[in-house]
Amino acid sequence: MTGCMKLTVIACFVALVACRRSHTSQGTSVAPPGVMRRLDGAQRPTASGRLIHLAPAPPIRGLSLADSAFAEVGAVGRYLYHVVIRHDSSLDTLPGIVTVARPTLVADSLVLGVTYDSTTVDGYFIFRYSAPSGQLEISDPPLNLRLAVSEPAFAPNGRYIAYIAFPGDATGRAVVRRWPSEQLVVETPSDTVPATDVTGGWADWIDSTQFELFMVIADDRWVRFRGAIDRPNVVVDTVPASAQ
Repeated sequence: MTGCMKLTVIACFVALVACRRSHTSQGTSVAPPGVMRRLDGAQRPTASGRLIHLAPAPPIRGLSLADSAFAEVGAVGRYLYHVVIRHDSSLDTLPGIVTVARPTLVADSLVLGVTYDSTTVDGYFIFRYSAPSGQLEISDPPLNLRLAVSEPAFAPNGRYIAYIAFPGDATGRAVVRRWPSEQLVVETPSDTVPATDVTGGWADWIDSTQFELFMVIADDRWVRFRGAIDRPNVVVDTVPASAQ
C-alpha cells in the first residue's frame, strides 16, 4: 500500500505540472515586471516612457482645452484641462492626458506638450502625439527641467524646447535644447535671486528660431532672457523691485 500511495502522489504531481505548462502555452501569457497590459492589447510601462497606440487620425486643424478643474498640484493650486483636437469634421480628446498649459501644434500632424499624472512621484511628463501614426508617447523631461515650477515651450517647428532651469537652489538659467535629442543649444549663466523670491518660470517663441524665457520672481518681478538659435548672444532684462 505504501508503494502504491507514493506512485499515486507522484503521478498527480506530474499531471499538475503538465496541466500548468499546457495552460500557459495555450495563450495565458504573463506580462514582464513593470508592464501593464491594456484592454486594446498594447503594453505600456507603469512608469514614464509609455507608448500608447491609438487609431491614425486625419490632419489636425486646431487645439483647445476643455473640462477645466481646479486641483492642488503639489503645494500649488492649478487648473487642469483635457486636450481637444479638431479635425475637419470631428473632435477628439487625447486619452489619459491632463495638462496645465496649451500644447504646441506642429503643422497639422504633431502635438507636443506637458501632461500631469497625480499617481506618480514626479507628477509631470512630456507628451508627443502623432495624428498620422496614432502614437501617443509620454516621456521624462530633461533632468534640469522641473515642470512643477517651470513651464516649457516647444518651438513652432517642434525641433526645440525652451525652459528656465532651476537646479534646486536660488538660481535660474535660460536653456534651449534640440528636441527630442535634448542636445544643448543655449544655456545662460545663472541669475541668482533670494530663494524665497523665486516663484517659477515660463517660455515663449516669437518664431521657430527666436525665443523669450522669463524667470518669475515674487511681487510681479521677472528676469527676461531673449535670444535666437543662430545667434550666440542672449539679452537679459531685469525688472527691479524699485520699478514696480
